[in-house]
Amino acid sequence: SVDGILGDGPGFRHAMIAPHPVPEQITFAELDYDSPVGRYHSGWRMTDAGIAYDIVVPPNATATFRLPLPADQDATISESGKTLWQNEKPIGKAESIAPPVRENDRIVFNLGSGSYSFLVKNPNKAGAATSKL
Repeated sequence: SVDGILGDGPGFRHAMIAPHPVPEQITFAELDYDSPVGRYHSGWRMTDAGIAYDIVVPPNATATFRLPLPADQDATISESGKTLWQNEKPIGKAESIAPPVRENDRIVFNLGSGSYSFLVKNPNKAGAATSKL
């Protein structure tokens, strides 16, 4: 699915969130999933700066967020304004987020309970993406 929330363990205490944005076809997508432990949220939208992702992990739960990289994979990723990935490697730290790792065409973040706002800024594509809106 374009938002991709899947249970990954008993009682949905852990979820896999793996959105598949298609900015060439749509400019945003959102999904709320009411699990036994609470509501998970996954959403993405095109912005002037790149692709913004909003993720919510309910209390007493965790999630693996598999964030897709742009086609040319030259991206800077931040969460709530703090840069966590740049120049093909992790930099910086954020509360409730384990250091990210790269798996093929995705950057993987392990998240604790909470609300997260990620931004994937691609200097080579950001202008082109917004001109399609």
